[in-house]
Amino acid sequence: HAIESRQFDRHLSHPEIHSLQSLKSKDLDLPLGGAAGVALDTLSMIFDAIFATPDLPDSVKTAIGRLQIPLLKRAILDPDFFGNLQHPARMAINLLARAAIGLPRDTRHDHPVCAQLSLLAETIRPLLESEQGDISAPLGAINTLIRERDQSIATEAQIYLRLANEHETNTAASQKSQDWLVEIAQP
Repeated sequence: HAIESRQFDRHLSHPEIHSLQSLKSKDLDLPLGGAAGVALDTLSMIFDAIFATPDLPDSVKTAIGRLQIPLLKRAILDPDFFGNLQHPARMAINLLARAAIGLPRDTRHDHPVCAQLSLLAETIRPLLESEQGDISAPLGAINTLIRERDQSIATEAQIYLRLANEHETNTAASQKSQDWLVEIAQP
């Protein structure tokens, strides 16, 4: 609980976060080289990369950041955590970030997508903390959100694709007309 309260107090007490930081083994005075310290420092590098990603809204970084302690517990309990790219806990982080693709950087926590991602992260959190926690249902919900957003973006992009195609067709026709005029104007 000391780890969780330090993390929460340090950067998760407000919905809008301006400076997210990962938790490191030195913050908790863990011995160097111990399993917990190595797992924490490895996760710290992952979270540093997430928090430094400029295209990810802070509200989504906050939701993902709330999983830091449960992921540490899972990493310590599950030796396959770091070696398995398809580990459900690792997929949770990746999918939460993937679901936010395309959101403006300044998207607030009350945006429907951010609110849904935050709720899903909070659903995943206790499941990660238990040894038998099955996160397949929330992962399925995140995948559904991703599919729905991708479909919506593709549908909205159709009008712009038509406009771009029309522009290309008009440009090509104009160039052919210009070429023909040059050709017939030559003696």
